[in-house]
Amino acid sequence: MKKLALSSLLLLLLISCSVNEDEPDTYWKVVNISVNANDWIRYTDNNGLNPYYACEIPMPEISSYVYSSGVVQAYYVEESPSRFQESLPYVRHYENNTNIWTTTIDCAYSAGAMTFYVTHSDFANVPPAAMTFRVVLMW
Repeated sequence: MKKLALSSLLLLLLISCSVNEDEPDTYWKVVNISVNANDWIRYTDNNGLNPYYACEIPMPEISSYVYSSGVVQAYYVEESPSRFQESLPYVRHYENNTNIWTTTIDCAYSAGAMTFYVTHSDFANVPPAAMTFRVVLMW
């Protein structure tokens, strides 16, 4: 009788712990975002120094559950000369005949919103062009 009870208990445990192949363990969603050139807003500190540009995008896809228990990964999508994507933060160094600078593109998110930032290391007052981003949410 003990063997039958033990066997029944083990069978019950195996059935209850089996993985259902029809239901994924992880959910994900990809959101493509286009930011127009006139969507960028210039910000500075209280002294009018350290300027950067930002654009906040409403993202209802970032629920409070995704915010607290999931993963949000953002990419900058470069359209030319050929299409590719780079994980944020995106940092590139540039020079011309008179100047050397670095441009950094990064982001921050909260439940319901995502903000993209562009900062030039020389703090030039050069608004960003239109940009495309790809946001991957996993929970």
